[in-house]
This record gives sequence, C-alpha cells and structure tokens, in this order.
Amino acid sequence: MATPDDFKNNHKTSYLYREWESLGQKIKETKELGESDPGFLSVAEEEVSRLEKEQVELFLQMEHIMSKDIEEEGEVKEAIVEIRAGAGGEEAALFATMLAEMYQKYAAKVGWE
Repeated sequence: MATPDDFKNNHKTSYLYREWESLGQKIKETKELGESDPGFLSVAEEEVSRLEKEQVELFLQMEHIMSKDIEEEGEVKEAIVEIRAGAGGEEAALFATMLAEMYQKYAAKVGWE
C-alpha cells in the first residue's frame, strides 16, 4: 500500500496530494471550530464527515494512478525505427547508414532486441 509521501513525490499525483493535504488542514480547522463553539458542533461534525469522505476519495484516486503506473512498468513497449536516406545522394545514404548503426549499437548496449 502506498503512503502519502509516495503520492507527494510522484508527478502524476502531486496535485492530488496537495488537495488531500489541504483537506486535512480544513478538517483540523473545522474540528477546532466545533470544539471552541458548541453552537457550531453539529454543523462542524457534518462538514468534517463530508471532508473526510472527500479525502478518502482523493486517496483512492491517487492509489489508482500509482497502481496504473506499476502495471504500465511491466508492459512490453515496442517501437519500429525507420531511417531513410533523403535527398543528398551518396552522403545522405552514408549518414543514414551511420545513424542506423549507432541506434543498433545503442539498442544492443541497453539490451533491446
């Protein structure tokens, strides 16, 4: 299970984390308001309940995003690279050959097939 710090440091969930953190602060402030003024207690309790539900929903969204990332990490990604010699005759063909060899060597070095 992911922790809030995992969400904070992920570029895909950091904006949701900031909102989640903001809701936590609002919950704290609302509880303090309800405790300080008994007239607001029932309203504060309702608001805290609503904010907590919203906070749980945000947490579930962040977990879903993180789980999708983990699933995608294991997927095989394929690419086809086509290099053509354009206009330029023999020099363009030579450059295209050198470029293709460079990519082949790089692919071999990093273990791509």
